Amino acid sequence: MLLVTLVTVILSALVLVGLVVSGPAANSVSNAIGLGSTAVLVWRIAKWPVMLAIVVLIVALLYYATPNVKQPFAGVIVFLLWLWITNLALLFGAQLDAELERGRELQAGIHAEETIQLPPRDTRKIDKARAKEDDDVARGARLRRDEREA
Repeated sequence: MLLVTLVTVILSALVLVGLVVSGPAANSVSNAIGLGSTAVLVWRIAKWPVMLAIVVLIVALLYYATPNVKQPFAGVIVFLLWLWITNLALLFGAQLDAELERGRELQAGIHAEETIQLPPRDTRKIDKARAKEDDDVARGARLRRDEREA
């Protein structure tokens, strides 16, 4: 168990270093080592698949080494975990984009305190729902008038 913990900590540290060494830090490290801008470009492209492989290796190592039983469905569990993490990344990314847009709108003087003021991409469903709601309100008003008259 100590070996598993040590390997997991080392692999996690590698992922953390991979996240930290980007942008200006990658340029500084590349210049210090003597590599050119091509190495930085290769690092920017290759770091995400490498870090993903390391994270998958960490999860696989934990599922293989920690329980002292045979795990016939480990692949399914790892796949579901991967789907959950991907879903969280997409949701956090969308939230981050929305908040960045809100900040840009507020700095531009647009009233975006409660909602983002971007135009919708497609309004067909909104228009259809609004027409249905107007029709429902009109039918309700007719029903109310018919009840009063009767």
